[in-house]
Amino acid sequence: MNQGWREWSRERLEHEYSPSEWAKRPYVEYTPFFQDRSDLTRFTLGSKLVVDSYGPRPRNVIAWTPPTSRNEIFVWIHGGYWQGSSIDEALVGAEDLVLQGFGFAAIEYTLAPEASVAEIIIECGAALSWLRERNKGKSVILGGHSAGAHLALAVATRTQVDGLVLVSGVYDLRPIVLTTINEPLGLDEVEALELSPISAEFRYICASEVLVGGDESPSFKAQSEVGFDYLTDSGSVAELITIAGLDHFDIILNGEHFKSFLRLANR
Repeated sequence: MNQGWREWSRERLEHEYSPSEWAKRPYVEYTPFFQDRSDLTRFTLGSKLVVDSYGPRPRNVIAWTPPTSRNEIFVWIHGGYWQGSSIDEALVGAEDLVLQGFGFAAIEYTLAPEASVAEIIIECGAALSWLRERNKGKSVILGGHSAGAHLALAVATRTQVDGLVLVSGVYDLRPIVLTTINEPLGLDEVEALELSPISAEFRYICASEVLVGGDESPSFKAQSEVGFDYLTDSGSVAELITIAGLDHFDIILNGEHFKSFLRLANR
């Protein structure tokens, strides 16, 4: 990643990595939309959507429904800078996939500072393993938004998946070390580099899409380019898609992650 950010003030770094400052409205005003749409998904799917524990911690849960007429399952990891949000806001629009016969799963994980970023990556990997045991022979397409995109790519460096959907992610963690985002995370620059998926060897090649909103900050667009370059340099067939008119939050409300999943599933 271009190292120009090292010359920036903390104020500029905060601005670049504060999605609410670039979005049409701050996240707190988007939250009711995410919650309402997720509630609609729960109501529509009813007993088809099951919540199970995949580990010993209270937030080690996964909301999921298996594939029916299709072979693919979309596994989703929510964002929140590793310290916020939950699957209560991460089910937006999933009923449309399920009604088409696909499977869907949303992974919950322990938040910082109760868990470190390294521990959160391990939890997400454990959730994926748990799900695979119950969906043997199915095609797993892994995705995530913001911090969830970081976690999805980090997990994919450790185990094979059949596809990746990475939306508005942070793949090089070093620029956030000097921001308030890092206060619950407690990373130094060495740890930030170690936990950046782009610093790991990508051995498990898969088809991938890297998405970012046209209304996002230059730094989020640069992070997406870094993630895309990492995947293509590793031999993956990847596409970088910048979606005009969408910001860090309405890119999800607009269902762009599901459109990406469908493109990969129907390849």
